[in-house]
This record gives sequence, structure tokens and C-alpha cells, in this order.
Amino acid sequence: MKILHFFSLFLFVLLMTNCNHDSNNPDNPDNPDNPENPVNTPLCEISDIEFTSVNDAKLIIVNTKLDWNVATSDDWIKLTENKGKGKTGILVGVEDNVSIPRNGKITITTVDSIHEIKISQFGPNSLTYSVGGVEVKLILAPAGQFLMGLNNNWIDGPQRRIKIDSLYICETEVTNELWKAVTGTLPYDTVNAIADITVSKVNLEPVTYISWNDVQKFLTSLNLRTGSQFRLPTEAEWQYAASGANLSKGYIYSGSNNLREVAWYQENSGSAKQPVKQLLPNELMLYDMSGNVSEWCNDWYKDYYGDDSAPTNNVVYNPTGPLTGTNRVVRGGNYASSLLLNSSPCNLNARSSICPVCYEVVFPGTVHEKIVYGCGYVGFRFVLPLIK
Repeated sequence: MKILHFFSLFLFVLLMTNCNHDSNNPDNPDNPDNPENPVNTPLCEISDIEFTSVNDAKLIIVNTKLDWNVATSDDWIKLTENKGKGKTGILVGVEDNVSIPRNGKITITTVDSIHEIKISQFGPNSLTYSVGGVEVKLILAPAGQFLMGLNNNWIDGPQRRIKIDSLYICETEVTNELWKAVTGTLPYDTVNAIADITVSKVNLEPVTYISWNDVQKFLTSLNLRTGSQFRLPTEAEWQYAASGANLSKGYIYSGSNNLREVAWYQENSGSAKQPVKQLLPNELMLYDMSGNVSEWCNDWYKDYYGDDSAPTNNVVYNPTGPLTGTNRVVRGGNYASSLLLNSSPCNLNARSSICPVCYEVVFPGTVHEKIVYGCGYVGFRFVLPLIK
């Protein structure tokens, strides 16, 4: 039925654009003597076509009296005609896109002219990958702007307007079962051996006791297995997604002004992490961004947001943080977070940081020497940036 509809529309276009007419008639727009006919008429009036993720077609008019050819840059771009003569209507179509947004072009040529039309197609609102039988879902966060930081606050300021490009981000924190599917092990056996800590291994609980460096190895393995380019979110990307991106309602926490609805924290967690996706999501349908476990970000930590570049038109575009540092940014509250005078790590603007190796040796060289972990409550989720 889709194909029938597509070509029925094409036949109608042909009838409308190729009807017999008198080219010598001074009122005919194709007559070069017609004063309304410009001398340098472009081959097509359209230079960009944008499609949604579903199959669709749009009409273009090739405006010439000469022989012409049309070529596409990619197989997913379809044409009803690829060559002809004279003024002709062509349908440019695309198939359903089940992957990330894509870009291509069509090129119209005659003996003396070339015209390119950029073709872009959005991806779906979510992507699902399967790794070792474990599925992970990513949600689209469309491009947009938001206010990041707090004025009159030397740690969390100054406030700046941030612009973020579209990206996909994990619906939940990475779970024990996904970590094991990628790496083949869980981190807790090592932790138990050297720090005498017992950690739950429930499949759907978020993985913890993983350093920033461990996460990089995980992502490298995941990318090799899936052929993707997953990475940790920048601090700005994390907050943009946590606040609901272009759907944000301005909540204090990720998805609500009532922390109990959206986050596991000191008062409702029983002092332990919980399986993901049990409470309400935020506006983007992302879970647990204000609680359960805190989350690694890609940036080095500094006492203010973004990088050192000056804002352009008072907007900072896709900040990535300082080039060097000692600690990496950690965002979001966790199961041990408390609410003190309405100030909490669960707030969307709250920031913290940890050394990327996540542990240290205390009392070295003494009988009291031991390893202390700083990332026992820290997990992560990853993003898939859109390739331009």
C-alpha cells in the first residue's frame, strides 16, 4: 500500500507538470521572453529537505529545458526519476529510519549547471541495543538550551545559558547484568578481596564500585561489540537530560518537585541501592537521575561550569569542561543522600567530584593500612552523540 500510494502521487505529478503547453506563448512562464522568467533560474528552488523517522516522500521540480540527471549519495534516499528532459516533478522519498539521524544529498546536473539538495532524516525517539542477551535502551534528547549553574555561588556558578546538540542517553543507569555481559565479570569480587565489603549482585541494580577509568574500558569494549561511539555524558549533557531537555517543566529534581516520587535517597532507600526503573521517570522518560546511585560524567572537575571559552552571544555551545584536572565530575544524588535545608546532592544543579581511580590507600605502611573506596555509591549511564 505504501508503494502504491507513492507512485499514485508520482503519476499525478507527471500529469500536472508535463501537460502540453505553448512555449511560444508570452504568458508561458517557460518562455525566456516572458519578463517574469529570470535569466538564471536555478535547477530547483529547494536546497534542503528534512524528513521525520518514518517513510515519506516530498516533491521537487526540476526547472530546465535541457536534459538532466539526478543522483543520490545514499541508498536510503529514493527517487521516482533519475533522468529526463525539461521541467519535471520528481518525488524524493525515504524509508523508515530505525537508527540514528542520517544525512545525505541529491545532485541534479545538466550540461551547464549543478544543484545539490541536502537530505536529512530524524532518527526514532529511542534506540535499543542487545549485548550478550541484555538489552539497553537509549532515549533521544533533542537539541536545546537551558540555564546551568547558580548565580552568587562560587562553587556552582556563575549561571550561563548552555546549548546542547541532540544525543541519545541511557534510559537507566548501567546495571550489573549489562556490565557483566560486556566485561564478563563484576567488580565486587575484587572489592570484597581487598576492602572486605559485601555488595549486592542483583542483576537489575546499578553497577557500582567502578572507577572512571573502569568505565572507559567498558565503553571501549561495548563500542567494539556494537560498532557504536558510546561515551560518558558531559556534565552539561547530563544536566540537560536530567532536567527533561526540551520537555523540561522546571522541577527541582529530575522529574518532580517531590523527591520521593523519582529518587532513592536516605529516607526511602533503606541505605542500599535499588533495582532501576522502579520510580517515576522524568519528562524524557529517564529514570533515577536524582537518586539511587550518583553518576560519572566525562568532564574534569572545576569550581564552575563549562570550559574556559568565552560565551558566544551569551550562550556556551556544548561545553566539555577544563582540559586537565585532578577529579572527574560526579552528578546526581544516591541512596545515601539526605535533604538538609532543601539543599541536597539530589538537586539538579548539585555537583561533586571524585578521583578517577576512585580509591585510595590510607595509613600506608602501617598495620592500619587499608584501601578506601570513594565510588561505592557511583555508577553511570552513557550517551550516543549524533554524528553530523
